Amino acid sequence: MEIMFVPCYYAKEISGDLLNDLLRYLEGVEKIGITYVIQHEKNARQLKKFLEENKKQAIICGKILGCDVANAKKYENEVEKFIYVGSGKFHPYNLKAQIGKDVLILDPISDAITKISDAQINLMKRKRYSRIAKASLAHTFGILVSLRTYQNNVEKAFQLKEKIESAGRKAFIFAGNDINDSNLLGFEVDAYINTACPRINEDEFSKVMINADEVEFIL
Repeated sequence: MEIMFVPCYYAKEISGDLLNDLLRYLEGVEKIGITYVIQHEKNARQLKKFLEENKKQAIICGKILGCDVANAKKYENEVEKFIYVGSGKFHPYNLKAQIGKDVLILDPISDAITKISDAQINLMKRKRYSRIAKASLAHTFGILVSLRTYQNNVEKAFQLKEKIESAGRKAFIFAGNDINDSNLLGFEVDAYINTACPRINEDEFSKVMINADEVEFIL
């Protein structure tokens, strides 16, 4: 079945009050990178124009898709700070965690600006280390495969299964469209390994879950 992707843009502009408030966060900062999710592409262009009118160097680094921050990473040495235009913390947290530079969230919908702190990122890292430590004690693993487009890594799942079983432990593969705790209840495994979006394991699950690239730390 052919899949057609049609962009749907947020219709409203960023409010003038929010843009003026943004300047307080940018005192002493000259070079700014702008990232966004596709629905706020027009807002990103509006933001770039506003920043340039206020004597700032603004670069539109491109959109963030899923967990992929490659577009922003290309400009990490050219900017001092990133502004993410969009809602939620999923994308900007990932951006700061991977690149390390300051990230501001400018949300045109809630009309708010949020700064991601180093403490918040450090907490994410501590939780990750805790999940890995708990998973290292597991004897039976459930390897999760998403059937969604661009997240299907069934080949990786079989590779992990072979690796785990070669280390003397058990592994089973579970596949489905939605990876959430309610869909995983009742399976007799000690821990799960996620081969889909690497941020899924930050949701609440009854059993510990690690990502595919973290398996090397537990075997």
